[in-house]
This record gives sequence, C-alpha cells and structure tokens, in this order.
Amino acid sequence: MKRGLLSLTVLAALATSIAPLSADEENKIIVGSGFFVNPDGYVVTANHVISNCTGHISIHGATMALDATLVASDPNKDLALLKSVAGVTVGDIISFRPLWQQVKAGDGVIVAGYPGQSGIKQDSLQSWQTDKIIIFEAKIINTEKQGRFTATMSALGKTIPDSASQTEKWLEISHVSAGGNSGGPVLDASGNVIGVIRATLSEDSILSPTKISDIAVGEASVRSFLDANNVRYEETNSGTSMTDDHMAEITDSIVNIRCQGSTN
Repeated sequence: MKRGLLSLTVLAALATSIAPLSADEENKIIVGSGFFVNPDGYVVTANHVISNCTGHISIHGATMALDATLVASDPNKDLALLKSVAGVTVGDIISFRPLWQQVKAGDGVIVAGYPGQSGIKQDSLQSWQTDKIIIFEAKIINTEKQGRFTATMSALGKTIPDSASQTEKWLEISHVSAGGNSGGPVLDASGNVIGVIRATLSEDSILSPTKISDIAVGEASVRSFLDANNVRYEETNSGTSMTDDHMAEITDSIVNIRCQGSTN
C-alpha cells in the first residue's frame, strides 16, 4: 500500500498530504474524506483526493454507497465538488460558521473523517464495507498561514506538480490527522464548518524541535468556491457547545470517498 503524498515546502518547512491513500495497489483505489453541503447531494472534498481518478467515484458512510460525478474543481484552493447520482437524506446537513464570527488562535476545533483504513473494511477485492468515522479534537494555531510554496504531489507512485496557490491563506491547526482525512471538515465547537483538511506540515528549526501541524483550506475560500458554482449551503451562528446527539447527527453528512486511480 502506498500513500498519496502532497509535499509543500514552506520556506524551511515540508508538508505532506494526508490523503489520498491508495487502499489497494493492484486496483489503485484512492480513499479520502468529504461532506455533504446540502440535501441535493453536493459533496465538498480536497481536489488532490480526486485529481488522479480515472474510474467512477463513489461515496460511502452517510448513506448507502452512491456513485458521484465531479462537478467542479479548483486546484488553486485544493477544493473539489462532487454530486451524488441522487439526492440524499441525512440526519443534519453541516452548517457553516458566519464569517463575521471570526475564529482565532487557541480556539478548539474538531476534525472528522476517515483516516488510514478506518473508512473501509476489505473482505475481498470486490467487497468493501463502511466502518466508523473518526473524530479528533485540535486547536487553531494560525488563521492565515502563508508562505512561498514549492510543491509536488506523489499520488499512486507518480510525482506531479501541485498547483495550489502560493498566496492562499491556510488555516493551521494542531496535528491530529492521518492519510485519508484530506477533504474532511474542520468544525468549530458548535459543529459548524470552518475549513477543509488538506495537508500535514512539518517545520524544522535550529532553535526548536520539529513542529508538526495540519493545514486546512479556510472557510472563506470554501464558501467562495461553492458560491462560484451556485451551490447553496446553510449558515448557523456559533456559540453553543455541540452535544453528543448533535455530533452524531452531523457526522451522518461526513463521507468516505473512493475512486479508481491511474499512474498516467
């Protein structure tokens, strides 16, 4: 099994993508995370999760397995938009946090998705079953992480250029993620979306130990991507801490994404 690696050099820093994973080398199944933004079946994920897909894309976890099509992608923001072949019924569509309620360093956040092989059980090459979603707690480090990036993505054993914007401002959080998490949501304490997981960042310093953190696409960029593609989404004021029942409901909207990939 090989991991898809997205390497981002930020000044003296190295970032590696936390998805996609090649779940099976022979069949080249790429695995990532994503989430429904409305009942019409639109799913947000990271562009590098699906950029090497050549076969059909399927979504699992929130509902029975559904085929999905790629609607739009933005390599500069590392975002992609999928649509299931049919509308979906889920417990509670995830809302976005109002932009006027700005997040800040030190705020607690939740990262939800299907890291590693948590999203799948392989009974045979033809039989895949959804397992449990994994929830992590983290804290915001920087709301405007920026730098001069030189980047390459190694997916399915081949290195290809990464075209994410060098001037994009990323959300930096404490490191909790693993391969397969990319494309999953970063939620605030109320359960509202504030970002989309993208990469793990490793920064070396002569004066201090290696610093490892996670990088996410910021909420403003995600919303502008959806607006540009005329996709509706919900917004809910933050302030009340999320209950266990609410967490259980919104995780129904978080999905495991799989596709057939290519080294070409």
